[in-house]
Amino acid sequence: MNMNRYHQFLNELEIKHFSVDELVEECQKRDQKLQKKRIFYSAVCLIFIGVFAVNLIRIEAPVTITVYAAEGNHIDLSDEVTSSYLAADVSYMVSSVEEDFETNINLSFYFDGKNIDVITLTCSDTEISRKNLKSQSAYFVENIPFDSNMYLQMMKEYESKENFLNIISSESFSVITMLIGNSYSILYNEQDAWQYGIVLHAYKTKNGTYAITETIINVDILLENGKTVQRRIKIDACDDILTQGIEISLIK
Repeated sequence: MNMNRYHQFLNELEIKHFSVDELVEECQKRDQKLQKKRIFYSAVCLIFIGVFAVNLIRIEAPVTITVYAAEGNHIDLSDEVTSSYLAADVSYMVSSVEEDFETNINLSFYFDGKNIDVITLTCSDTEISRKNLKSQSAYFVENIPFDSNMYLQMMKEYESKENFLNIISSESFSVITMLIGNSYSILYNEQDAWQYGIVLHAYKTKNGTYAITETIINVDILLENGKTVQRRIKIDACDDILTQGIEISLIK
């Protein structure tokens, strides 16, 4: 490079001179800009944290599960009370599959919480039908109550259906039991409109007491915001169901 031209270029550069007051003012302006950026980004972070916290609260919102025995006894399970014993009687049902007596325990569930949309319960990975019902330790059913005066009409309407299990009619109550299978879903707001439940096969031990096979029910609770809460319910028998009941627990 030509040195004369280089010196000429340096001499032509405009160098701005600041007084002390001007330098202080310029620094203050830059600090204000940085402060505004900090406030803006802090606000964005707070909004993000707030939205995340709200969703987290809604995802982990407490859910109380009430388990009813057919006789009316019930227990409540929650994050605070994760295990309890339920008194339940063994019932006898005439199976339409082989027309013999089955000994069962009948339970039903009710879920209470906020922002719940749909509840799905699954007791087995196996597809359950009348063909393999005898080999299943648990399955879901729908109980359809009716007026005893309509016995013949209800029998005619339901007896030929593939999932028909049995019909009971007496002066106190009349009900038809239909097989659902290994899983069912229900809208949270329609729990009172349907009588769904689970049937646990009870067998007699060598000691003459009744027992059941340990059953795990997977519960998927779909919230209104699209998130899903999961619970697992374990049902197991004590040494004697008739005298000690069954143990029902929430497990991880």
